[in-house]
Amino acid sequence: MTIRLMTSNIWGDYFGNEVSGRDEKLERVYRRYMPDVLGLQEMTDSWHRSPVWERLRGEYAFVPVPTEENPDFTPLLYRKGKLSVVDSGRILYHTELDRSKGITWAVFSTVGGHLFAVFNTHFMWRDGVEYDVIRRYNAMELVGQMRQVKRAYDCPCFFMGDLNCTVDSPAWKYLTGEGYLPVREVSSERSEISSWHGDPVRGEDRLFHGSMTSDTWEKSIDHIGAENRTAAERYIVVTDQDALDATDHSPVFADIEVR
Repeated sequence: MTIRLMTSNIWGDYFGNEVSGRDEKLERVYRRYMPDVLGLQEMTDSWHRSPVWERLRGEYAFVPVPTEENPDFTPLLYRKGKLSVVDSGRILYHTELDRSKGITWAVFSTVGGHLFAVFNTHFMWRDGVEYDVIRRYNAMELVGQMRQVKRAYDCPCFFMGDLNCTVDSPAWKYLTGEGYLPVREVSSERSEISSWHGDPVRGEDRLFHGSMTSDTWEKSIDHIGAENRTAAERYIVVTDQDALDATDHSPVFADIEVR
């Protein structure tokens, strides 16, 4: 069977970039492509309060995770008519450096009883060798979490999110060395453009307007990854105008074969 995974950094409202209006545009994108599992990053308090999630409740539900200490900045949503949650969890990488970076994961069961796990993550940001080291540690924690779930459920494991690094980075070199690959590499149909296109700009109409980047996929920092021997039909960077206007990261989706 084939599942559609989508990762989407929704541009947290840290810079006066209010959520209202942008959330409706992303809602249209999500309804247009209807991922089976949707992983978000930069889900701030304002984003959690958006009415969009209530409107999506007919199709989607949030994966339940503990949120006593702070909100889930990396939530997972799933199509509740197609999937059910068997197990789930959440870890934070380093609360002292950045409480928004971590992993939200879930083991899903299809209607036919097939199990698979998805790990939604957001690695450390900023440039520099010292932050490359931190991102490599993020990758190590991610692999450790996936292996723990793999031992418990013996199911395929996929990860996705804003890794804040390209495929030639130390973090990705660690991931490939541990037996994981970018799904784009095994996709029959795949986008050639980068997922990051820069901040949308507020126009005279007071709305945000984004534009496509000329950067190619090698500059992408948003990724979907899987274990070796994975097959995928397509890997698409969404460049619809409403997606470009809503956030600085294009949503990325992949149609992956679950065996």
